[in-house]
Amino acid sequence: EVDTSFNVINQDSAYVRGIDFRTGRVFNYTSVSETSGGGVTPGGMNMVLRGVNGKGEPVRNVFTITYTNDCDVPAFRRGESIGWVTIENFEPASPSTCLVPAATASPTSG
Repeated sequence: EVDTSFNVINQDSAYVRGIDFRTGRVFNYTSVSETSGGGVTPGGMNMVLRGVNGKGEPVRNVFTITYTNDCDVPAFRRGESIGWVTIENFEPASPSTCLVPAATASPTSG
């Protein structure tokens, strides 16, 4: 993950290292904002996944995602895909990492 100025704040390959993924396998990614005890606001993430295809040829899935830090704009939705990665479950950002305040209901005149 990177901070809002794109400085690396977390680099951890433990999520996928040494795991033999087959179609339908799942890995979990937890933001550094959840594990650091607060005080860190991620601005995005870069992920590089390496593997082999059915012919034994090396393949890579590389993606970079930048966050709006607007809690009203989810980074992902269930079922969306990035290359061969499909989002199975997504937990919204912690309000403490939202730089843009969440919208509040507007009062209505009665």
